[in-house]
Amino acid sequence: MSRRDRPTPPPIADEAPSGTAAPPPVCPPAPPTPAAVPVCPVCGFRGQLFWVHGEGRCPRCGTVLDTCCGGAPLGGG
Repeated sequence: MSRRDRPTPPPIADEAPSGTAAPPPVCPPAPPTPAAVPVCPVCGFRGQLFWVHGEGRCPRCGTVLDTCCGGAPLGGG
């Protein structure tokens, strides 16, 4: 059988058949929510901490707001 003797396949339609529903539209992902801004309980500064030797400190008064251990267990287990 040569190529000329083979039947041609039906054309592929760009649309869904008339009896089926189109898939629902995909919504774009939501933007990420901003992280909570820490507030210093001593001086009331609201903003990002600066980090010194693994401790998060208030940039205005230097109070340690986030310790290096951050509640990690002492025994490592």
